[in-house]
Amino acid sequence: MIIQPDNNVVIYRKSDGKAIWNSATYTTDYHTIDLRVGVDGDMTLRDWFDMDKVAWRTGTAGNPGAYALLQDDGNFVLYKADGGPGKGGALWHSGTWNKI
Repeated sequence: MIIQPDNNVVIYRKSDGKAIWNSATYTTDYHTIDLRVGVDGDMTLRDWFDMDKVAWRTGTAGNPGAYALLQDDGNFVLYKADGGPGKGGALWHSGTWNKI
């Protein structure tokens, strides 16, 4: 998983390098993209120099303590603070499980 120079976040498959998910945020309208989970639990891609300029978000606000995990099965998941693999509590996911 990388943030490319064109500001698109992409998950590439290990076996053949094929892209299996992207944030569709390829643009030159942003200086530098910042991917983070906010204190409110909303994961966002924002312009590093203008944090009010949001390119993408999960829409999961209201979940303080949420955290993101790129799992071994290739799925990128945002979990509730007390959730996780084997526990449940997924708030958002890339839908890329078992595509590695």
